[in-house]
Amino acid sequence: MKHLIVGAGYFGYNLALSLSRKGEEVIIIDKDMGKISILRDVVTKAIQVDATDKEMLKKIIPADVDQAVVSIGKSLEASLVVCVILKDLGIKRIVAKCHSPEHEKLLKMMGIDFIVDPEKQMAEHLADRLVDPDVIDYIPLESGFKIIKAHPPKELQNQKLKDLDIRRRFSINIIGIKKKTGNSYNFDMAPGGDTILSHEDIIIAAGKEEDITKLF
Repeated sequence: MKHLIVGAGYFGYNLALSLSRKGEEVIIIDKDMGKISILRDVVTKAIQVDATDKEMLKKIIPADVDQAVVSIGKSLEASLVVCVILKDLGIKRIVAKCHSPEHEKLLKMMGIDFIVDPEKQMAEHLADRLVDPDVIDYIPLESGFKIIKAHPPKELQNQKLKDLDIRRRFSINIIGIKKKTGNSYNFDMAPGGDTILSHEDIIIAAGKEEDITKLF
């Protein structure tokens, strides 16, 4: 895929690096030459330009860009202007980073495809980790469901999966287990009923948020 990233700040810079490492085609633009220069050998194209200049964007953005990520710092006006320009230029999908509830509301009113709030999402993630240190990671899903990666709670340890009957008792599906062997972990995507959970194991489970919260 061909990605356009507008804004080479901390978020945009790391997004560009991650996409490039995955073999994606990345075009990143920013008006700060210093930020652009350090990315020129990493991404497909790194261009110094003011993204609020519609005529310049017309000249530099290829017609086959699949999606754009607007990752402009704290300038609410610039972020909104760039989103409008990209829509006018016919970008198929626009993702925008927001930095306040008001910003998010305006982006939604504009019909932006996907809005991310990294600080808010990281705070929520950290809150889960602080409440329960056994929670290693989680992925929120639609309609109040999520996938969680965590060490098994005490009530699940040292027992066989078939005896625990987790799906019936807790309404949670175990979709994988990482078993520790020496200093490494081996992933089992379809653990059998005789699998015994230990405190060092890592469970990957899916279910409703309230059910996962009760168990973990």
